[in-house]
Amino acid sequence: MSYLQGIHALAMALGVALISPLSDVHAQSYPEKAVRLVVPFTAGGGADNLGRIIGEHMQKSLGQPFIVDNRPGGGANIGHEIVARAAPDGYTLIVATNSLPINQSLYKNLPFNAIGSFTPIILLATSPIVIGGRASLPVNSMAEVITYAKRDRLTFSSCGVASIYHMVGERINAAAGTKIAHIPYKGCSQALPDVLGGQVDLFVNALPNVLPLIKSGKLKVFAVTETQRTPLAPEIATFSEATGLPTLSAQGWYSIMGPAGLPLEVVAKINRAANDALASAEVRLKLRSQLYDIKGGTPQELAHLIKSDMDAAAQVIKSANIQPE
Repeated sequence: MSYLQGIHALAMALGVALISPLSDVHAQSYPEKAVRLVVPFTAGGGADNLGRIIGEHMQKSLGQPFIVDNRPGGGANIGHEIVARAAPDGYTLIVATNSLPINQSLYKNLPFNAIGSFTPIILLATSPIVIGGRASLPVNSMAEVITYAKRDRLTFSSCGVASIYHMVGERINAAAGTKIAHIPYKGCSQALPDVLGGQVDLFVNALPNVLPLIKSGKLKVFAVTETQRTPLAPEIATFSEATGLPTLSAQGWYSIMGPAGLPLEVVAKINRAANDALASAEVRLKLRSQLYDIKGGTPQELAHLIKSDMDAAAQVIKSANIQPE
């Protein structure tokens, strides 16, 4: 089966019409103008940073500007709707994250569908998620956290209601039989000061946001939600290692997607350019220095990740009765 046939087969298996045909002439000349890369978050965050790094390299290889357009708001739904409604010609793309499959389960009347309204192109990178706590917390392991939480009240901060970090916290509660109370903040950077100050006990956050604070002793770290220890910080035990409980695997992830119906040839061209960017020494150095776990791969792999995350999010949202703000 060819690369393009594989994408068609995936679309059929998922029950969606993701891609439409395009002439070879058009595909060979793409892109003929600037490409808009929508980031559904404010400037300076992980998605914005990754989009700018990858977009700069793709601009060099494809010969047209990749212009980052920050469209925050609505829990990332504003940016997603812009791209879902865009013409399927490859000139409007999005840096999509976990928020896409999570929001599909969280909101009842979205004007788009996480699978049917988008064309998966490539998974760019993931960011490990860690669980830790204030330096004064009288525990030193995840197993001790669980024991403590069953005896006394504990709280955990996240980057927002129904964020991947909130989801991980609720999955910990479900796995461990605890009721650690969720304290949401509007952004990952805002979720840390109250932990540092001792007003909140625990945090669930991205490793890049907390590693300097952990190394300086200002915060404790108890586990990483990976199937294996992350090479970015191999000293941090996995949740399973730290507790003896089943594996809890969850990462923050970043991808490039387009609107539904994006032509096969354009998908292939963008995918190749992004994979080339991720393979370049310059890009890899930048991403590794910022603690991203570099990925790449096929549209099929991204599509399966989105479907898997949708199923997992639906279960957590239902069991924890999470409601949108």
